Amino acid sequence: VGRGATGVTYSARRVGEGEGAATSSTPDLVALKVTRLRGPGGWKAFDMAAREAAALSSLDHPGIPAFIASFDLDTPTDALRILVQRLVVGRTLADVVAAGGRGSPAQVEALARSLLAVAAHLASRAPPVVHRDIKPSNIVLEGGAWGGRPLWSISGASNASAAARAATATPCRTCWPPLPRPAPPSS
Repeated sequence: VGRGATGVTYSARRVGEGEGAATSSTPDLVALKVTRLRGPGGWKAFDMAAREAAALSSLDHPGIPAFIASFDLDTPTDALRILVQRLVVGRTLADVVAAGGRGSPAQVEALARSLLAVAAHLASRAPPVVHRDIKPSNIVLEGGAWGGRPLWSISGASNASAAARAATATPCRTCWPPLPRPAPPSS
């Protein structure tokens, strides 16, 4: 779905039964934002991913993709911190505008009001949640066109087009058991 400075975001499909299975109240398409301990940023990025997950888990707003879970996963060569959110099917505002899409004055006003409501929600938290990367590529229009519900990508996990999401959706059978945080490397 995308690659950021400290991680990669994948699309996945929740399948199966039991813990982690899709239900009527949870989406079957999810975004998995993966931060590697041995990746860019090291422990700082790993810690920032934990703080991001904590902030997202406290948010409940229709303009923010729903937080589902976060967990750590050890591999033989690395430790991963994985943040799971609802996958938004749409295109970013930047992609829509770059493709020549222009909203009517009423659509632009509705978009601005919707985004201001999200900003007010973030500011109302105690402590306030600060978004440090507000830009059109972090606004996803559900359905991929003007008039679609705008969702503000707080984690950067929802920045792909519907076609890319559909093409890359893969099964995720064991995404949910919380694992202990790995110990820092010894000096």
